[in-house]
Amino acid sequence: MNLMTTPWLKEVLRILKRDGILAVVDWKKEETPMGPPVEHRFSELDVTEILRLNGFSQVETREAGPYHYLVVCSRQPERPEAL
Repeated sequence: MNLMTTPWLKEVLRILKRDGILAVVDWKKEETPMGPPVEHRFSELDVTEILRLNGFSQVETREAGPYHYLVVCSRQPERPEAL
């Protein structure tokens, strides 16, 4: 799945409540004894940038075990309408 081109992130943003959060757990972009090939993985920085470009603000990033990381984000604050 290519996160950059999937419309599901826009749908998540659309249905996420103003105070809601999105949590993404993914494989670290390094060799591990299991999981997808490294070239099919996204780095934490890649994921946070993809989320930012799709309307999310990063809240927190942390390790989620020896082979995974967690990115928690929320909706970007809405900008006031121009007068």
